[in-house]
Amino acid sequence: MVVIKTTNSDSSAFDVQDGLFSLCVRGVLSDKVVEENIINASISRVLYAKTDWKRILECAHNPDMQIIISNTTEVGIELIQDDISNDPPVSFPGKLLAFLFERFKAFNGSAASGMVIIPTELISDNGSKLESIVLELAHRNNLNFTFIEWLENNNTFCNSLVDRIVPGRPDAEEYKKTESAIGYTDELLTMSEAFRLWAIEGGDKIKEVLSFHAADEGVVITPDITLFKELKLRLLNGTHTFNCGLAFLAGFDLTRQAVTDQMYSLFIKELMNGEIAPAIPFMIAEKVKTDYALSVFERFCNPFIDHRWLSITVQYSSKMKMRNVPLLLQHYKDSNTPPVCMATSFAGYLLFMKVIRRDGKKYFGERNGVGYEITDDSAEYFYQTWKNHSAADIAAVVLRNISLWETDLSVLPGFLDLVQQQLKNILSQGVIKTIEQLGEKRKCLRDSKRVLKIHPNDNVLVALTDLPVGTNISFEEAVYTTTEDIPAKHKIFMQDMKQGDRVLMYGVLVGTIQTAVASGSRMSTGNTKHAAQPYAYRDAAFKWQAPDVTKFKNRTFNGYRRSDGRVGTANHWLFIPTVFCENRNMDVIREALQNELGYAVTDKYKAYTSQLVKAFKEGKNLSELSLAPSGFNQQRIFENVDGIKFLNHEGGCGGMRQDAAVLSRLL
Repeated sequence: MVVIKTTNSDSSAFDVQDGLFSLCVRGVLSDKVVEENIINASISRVLYAKTDWKRILECAHNPDMQIIISNTTEVGIELIQDDISNDPPVSFPGKLLAFLFERFKAFNGSAASGMVIIPTELISDNGSKLESIVLELAHRNNLNFTFIEWLENNNTFCNSLVDRIVPGRPDAEEYKKTESAIGYTDELLTMSEAFRLWAIEGGDKIKEVLSFHAADEGVVITPDITLFKELKLRLLNGTHTFNCGLAFLAGFDLTRQAVTDQMYSLFIKELMNGEIAPAIPFMIAEKVKTDYALSVFERFCNPFIDHRWLSITVQYSSKMKMRNVPLLLQHYKDSNTPPVCMATSFAGYLLFMKVIRRDGKKYFGERNGVGYEITDDSAEYFYQTWKNHSAADIAAVVLRNISLWETDLSVLPGFLDLVQQQLKNILSQGVIKTIEQLGEKRKCLRDSKRVLKIHPNDNVLVALTDLPVGTNISFEEAVYTTTEDIPAKHKIFMQDMKQGDRVLMYGVLVGTIQTAVASGSRMSTGNTKHAAQPYAYRDAAFKWQAPDVTKFKNRTFNGYRRSDGRVGTANHWLFIPTVFCENRNMDVIREALQNELGYAVTDKYKAYTSQLVKAFKEGKNLSELSLAPSGFNQQRIFENVDGIKFLNHEGGCGGMRQDAAVLSRLL
């Protein structure tokens, strides 16, 4: 049984064809051309949620129904306030909860009536997320505890991943060819590539219920699908999403047109291998990523499938958020250099989302004077944003929209500036010319990872890696050629320097030139002499004022009187680091001294645990066991030392009086 969503859907073609439809598989698999036409007869009926909701709930009474599969796109699995008594509920999770509640009532909550639910929406941990939303809605709808217990214990939500390019119905010309080949008319005819993978997270129980997995090696049931998920979500879908708007604006209608274009194919390869693959937030062998990226590129080239970029732009914004923003953020965990291809793709996304015309609830952009429909829940936002802001401001407005991305993308170092520049370039010279110029831009950014300019006023660069003689470094629109081997961490002169010239680093004077040097030379004690800016002591008057101790009058404390009349407290050794960078060393000292000198507070608990283990092995009743510190004999070396305390802090070595105040407060 298939349930069609409540918006803009029509099931009449399924009724006319008794639920039958043709799947035409076209592609290359294992170096073999695949052309296969399959009549799919798995659908018994198609119901329309808006008008057939009662009939859908009646299906919950069918004992043979064991599996629910969903494909609502990413926006479908979201928590919204939903009343499951509505006819029908608004959201997919609400509909699912209503169906499961009906089934619970129909079978009196029997364990066997539980179902296996497999969402195929392309979001991480889709099964776990759907389960959490359904449980939350159950509580919000005040459903009884017995049902919630049945929901949690007798139903299985499986994380899953589908990897197959299915462009859907072919264009008119291709449809006529296919219709002639198969010998009949099919209004539901669908095209797909030969490659297929459905990875489902589960064990033997799930394999037993999903017995169809044995019929196709493309169905993989495994305890952990993370590897499949990350490769597909990032390298296939992420590449799709990064490119769909940009490639379409470049004039390519189909994916294979873009990947077979000499210039654009280089852009896609650099995006996949140079930026997406390194940013996948999961440990995957480089060869696995490289091989998968190659297979993705080959699938994009499939000559049998007309996979349209425009169809990939459906819900463009949510796909960017779910699939690609995590890659962008991960990139910045590893590097502060803006990713050129990602930024260019983001500029393409912004321009694609420029709404030129609104017609009721439909929105349209324009490519070379021809309109195209923008199918995106954020289309109204972009309509208003483009109307109220210039092209120069649009990137800043959108990147700062936390409600759109759940983070402020404008704070990523250099990303906003690069997106703005690339958007300006695309508007002035087009997509292809813009990506032609990326080679030099990428080179400059790669070079920026090899050197560092600490302060804008500096006239030396710091080598971040070994630079052999003759290395050309592009930095800040200038090229520097090393005149000798420059070891990492050494400094490179950015200009020719004569005797007496001032050397600036950190924005201040650090030396003067002793012998003339050329740009690209290494700063050394042989050519540079230490020098410093003039300095003067600041007059400071500081007077200590005794603290007010009246509040301690008539107060008592735990202590003892000495023989000479003075008093004392417990005797502790205090270890205080003078700077926070010694905290780790303090931790090592603590571990060594506390254990060996008998002051470790955990020892008595270890003793308690030993007593429990011993009693368990002897078969004693643990509930009747009396734990006493008698089993703990703390051996202290120094009988007059009551304890050792380690007072770590976050004070540094540069604040002087401020750090002293921190230490005083610590004491």
